[in-house]
Amino acid sequence: MAIEPNDPVTLNNKGLAVYYSGNYSGALPYYDRAIAINPNYTDALVDKAVALGQLGNYSEALPILDKALVLDPNHPVGLNTKGLTLESLGRYSEAIAIFDKLLDLQPNDTTTLIDKAFILHKAGKNDEAITYLDRALTLNPNSTTALNNKGVVLLETGKNDEAITYFDKVLALNPRDVESLNSKGVALANLHNYYEANEYFDKALAIDPGYGPALRSKQKILELSK
Repeated sequence: MAIEPNDPVTLNNKGLAVYYSGNYSGALPYYDRAIAINPNYTDALVDKAVALGQLGNYSEALPILDKALVLDPNHPVGLNTKGLTLESLGRYSEAIAIFDKLLDLQPNDTTTLIDKAFILHKAGKNDEAITYLDRALTLNPNSTTALNNKGVVLLETGKNDEAITYFDKVLALNPRDVESLNSKGVALANLHNYYEANEYFDKALAIDPGYGPALRSKQKILELSK
């Protein structure tokens, strides 16, 4: 089937293919062409904003999302993207309000619950973050993202032993999860179990030798042991 260069859907789909190849900036011209043909093409507006967010251009993405949500106020990807964009701009209360609306539309969506918990944690509302992570884990007890994120909240609030139980749950499901390997190492180091902590940093680095958090954690352990 011939590609219609003036068909906005075809152009947007081409943009998505380029985006999913990891070329975020390369996807933008396709979204722009689709929007030029149909300025009210909500999906293209949202997809462009997603690509801009991946490039760190949050302030540019926000008005595009606002336009998309005027056209379709309940667009789930648009709402999610706007919430995460506001979070990236440090506008936590506005981001939380967006996720409240999204949860009204899809109260049992695990990803939305996890994302809201992430923003609550960034806003320093850790008890509320735990509540939303627990809701996500009730729906999907094997969500490694929810398990890891709950471990991180516990870790950052000084509950190291409890945090380790959640990192262990992640590692039982995925032994190669470098974030949980490193975070378990940090929790062990906080408990002064430096030798065991170093083993977990080494495990993370064996999987990803350039993993920055593990490299920094290992360096900190070396400094403490001097």
